[in-house]
Amino acid sequence: SVVAWAAVLVLLVGGAIVATTMIRSRERALDVARAEVESLVARVDSNTRLLASVRADSDALNQQNLELAQRLAAATGDLQQAQDRIAMYETPVDPAELAARRTRLLEVPDVVQVAWAPFDLSEDNLAEQRDVRGDVVWSPSRKEGYLRFVGLRVNDPSVEQYQVWIIDERGMEQKVSGGVFNATSEGEVVVPIEPGIDVGRVQLFAVTIEEPGGIWVPDLSRRLTVAPVEQG
Repeated sequence: SVVAWAAVLVLLVGGAIVATTMIRSRERALDVARAEVESLVARVDSNTRLLASVRADSDALNQQNLELAQRLAAATGDLQQAQDRIAMYETPVDPAELAARRTRLLEVPDVVQVAWAPFDLSEDNLAEQRDVRGDVVWSPSRKEGYLRFVGLRVNDPSVEQYQVWIIDERGMEQKVSGGVFNATSEGEVVVPIEPGIDVGRVQLFAVTIEEPGGIWVPDLSRRLTVAPVEQG
């Protein structure tokens, strides 16, 4: 009957509406889920890039820390060596030990031994102490040497000190300090030569009297001894 078909049609339409509504609801939920997934993927990508950046920064930081540690170790080593040198210089060496070292150096094949002479500039400009005797012993290959003095006047270190000068092939204008020293007792005095910088082919050794601690450029007003080295 018409009524029956109408009822069936109503049911079909109603079911279609319900089905369509459910499909659309699922599609919206799917869209939301997809959007959420895209958002999560974007966040994951962002976090991955951030993590990679952090790791790179961490690697760079670790490298910097390693380099700083190496520099610190090197500086510490240099400091220790400097402190050792200071201790060596500040600790008086037994005169007998210095004399023994000088004797051993005399056995080196290339060693030169030169007697001191008064450091006179002219007949009117003589050395301050003219009765000092002794010699210089020097090994060019080892850059090691010793000064020996007899009759050197005892000095007051708070007033003046003796200073060694080394002149190499660069000439008098580039003379190198070989260190300062004191004569603390009468008799024979042996002093190690300690150049402030590397020296070349030595041509002359000289000793002057300077202010405590020495100076960089002597005016040669107070001269003591000189020892020219023969050039072979």
